[in-house]
Amino acid sequence: MAISEDQKEFEKHKVVTNGGHTIKNLRDAFEYVEDEKHWKNPIECVVNVDILVVTIEAIKYFHGVVPTIKAIDCGKFIINSSGYNC
Repeated sequence: MAISEDQKEFEKHKVVTNGGHTIKNLRDAFEYVEDEKHWKNPIECVVNVDILVVTIEAIKYFHGVVPTIKAIDCGKFIINSSGYNC
């Protein structure tokens, strides 16, 4: 059975984390930090505090791992993920 366009749109906006993030929120955050060659590759990135939580949740959702986080400057953090691990 094919999924309708309405169902696809609904799925994008369905809350999938305890923090209230939708698949669209997670996808947008993950695309911002994912490896350019392949989404399953490890990630090392620097993000501002305003996107820290959603970025961590996105990595947990798509890579299946809890990334490491290190504060480096006022409001900036290094995030490392070992890559897809499901």
